[in-house]
Amino acid sequence: MDIITLYTDGACTVETGVGGYAVVVSTPSGLRKISGGAKNTTNNCMELTAVLVALKYIHNKLILQFPHAQFQIITDSTYCYNAIVLKWLDNWINNGFKTAAGKPVKNVSLWLEVKKALDNLDDCLDDGDVKFIKVKGHDGNTFNELADALAVMAKRKLEGR
Repeated sequence: MDIITLYTDGACTVETGVGGYAVVVSTPSGLRKISGGAKNTTNNCMELTAVLVALKYIHNKLILQFPHAQFQIITDSTYCYNAIVLKWLDNWINNGFKTAAGKPVKNVSLWLEVKKALDNLDDCLDDGDVKFIKVKGHDGNTFNELADALAVMAKRKLEGR
């Protein structure tokens, strides 16, 4: 069985609100790099956008190419990891997008897109065919570092640097 790994990362300059995201897709056929950016955003939005792009890429491209693969999404974002793996997202949905402390959840529209993308994959894949793995950022993981560099480059391009 093929294991396809997607490394995700986001970057944002707080002062300008300009951000970038990136996904590095590692398959037996090679690497694919995906990146983009946005203005008036946050780091969490860019981290979340990278995960969303990875989920959609699995659904729209990789399932057809690798129908029996297992997919791993690597993130250094505790925010994204906890929301998906620890089921914070399901709890937020059940609580009307309020946190356990009763505060409004941020990035609701993005989280709804992530939930839809996760549900779409659940319809196509067996349980366990998509795993989320948390890594420490800036810790020497080659493809996580590459995703970070691509996200920073996308951000800088929007900033005109």
